[in-house]
Amino acid sequence: MINLLPKISKSKYVLIFSDFSRNVYSKKKFERMLINSKNMIKSIIKKNYTIIIPTYNFNFPDDRVTSNSPTHITSGYLAKYLIKNFKFKRTNKPMYNYAVIGKKSKSIISLKQNTAWGEDSIISYLSKQNAVGIGINIDIENFGWVAIHCAEEKFKVPYRYYKKFKGINLDNKKKVFEKMFVRNLNKKLTTNSNKLYKKLAPKIKKINRTNYKIYMINMNDAYKECCMFLSKDLYSLAINEKN
Repeated sequence: MINLLPKISKSKYVLIFSDFSRNVYSKKKFERMLINSKNMIKSIIKKNYTIIIPTYNFNFPDDRVTSNSPTHITSGYLAKYLIKNFKFKRTNKPMYNYAVIGKKSKSIISLKQNTAWGEDSIISYLSKQNAVGIGINIDIENFGWVAIHCAEEKFKVPYRYYKKFKGINLDNKKKVFEKMFVRNLNKKLTTNSNKLYKKLAPKIKKINRTNYKIYMINMNDAYKECCMFLSKDLYSLAINEKN
């Protein structure tokens, strides 16, 4: 798989998403996915790539607490598994947090992230750096690579607004916050990633495994397509929320 990375991008950044809750029918298959993912990480590190993995804490707005503990990772089991097996560094935001390992880790850790998806956010930076996005077992037709939210913030879509979430980091007992461009629930609109997938499909590379798939894309392609949609119509990536 690693040989495909240069064909998508010459960037030395790799962003890995995963969803192990989908289509895993047995403990044996689940464990095999973990082992394969671990081996994949090893092979990427050997090629001197810098790896970034989302360690999001979606409970922060309600619980108002966070830490670097795996208990505060709600974006999937793979991240918890990998940070136990590799010496990842962590970014400092309480909700849109990332685990980073590799030669260029400092360039990721040092980003200010004034907002979760703004110009100085990690996803925005990786998109501009042509990072390789890898999606393991994701619902590819409804996955926006998070770049879709960067574009929504860049164009200030009218169905979102800025909101600050505050809380405490349990590791150092310090107050922390995250500013996000969140959905306005009164608008009854949500992001439509399926429309983006149809446009990106020819640029997405796919690798079939026994019981799951791996998808790869240049993050800049995803971001540019989102911006192209929104430059023509600010509502082009929105859809009426299902009741």
